[in-house]
Amino acid sequence: MTDIEITGVDQTIEAISKQLELKKRQATAAVRLAGNEYKNDVQKLAPHKTGTYRRSIHVEPTSGVMYDGGQPYVLVGTNLDYAKRLEYGFWNMVDRIGRRFFQRAQPHFRPALDLNREKYIRIMQGVFDRNSDEMLVEGEY
Repeated sequence: MTDIEITGVDQTIEAISKQLELKKRQATAAVRLAGNEYKNDVQKLAPHKTGTYRRSIHVEPTSGVMYDGGQPYVLVGTNLDYAKRLEYGFWNMVDRIGRRFFQRAQPHFRPALDLNREKYIRIMQGVFDRNSDEMLVEGEY
């Protein structure tokens, strides 16, 4: 009977684990950067009178990225009650104290995404490309 000895398995597993952790950090950074850029684009398109609404548009969570099924994501939104009325309009509707409103829609969340989708993709790809180039220089591949 012939014995076969395989060496280097532990080092290979460790190297793969490091690469997976690096890719997870890159994905987190990429999503955070693209999310912040999207927030800026929404703020540029948002209607404003005093600036309160624009300032209320934020990225959640501000300290990191959430995961759904292993996929990183951030939420961009506002906590102001009138945000839906600005985005979708409020036509011939009565509020809780009996006032009738005819406010046209002023969409800014979806148009920001539609107008800049390619930019967000480039931002995310750039994070991976930049970090991969740095690793090649350092000789980690």
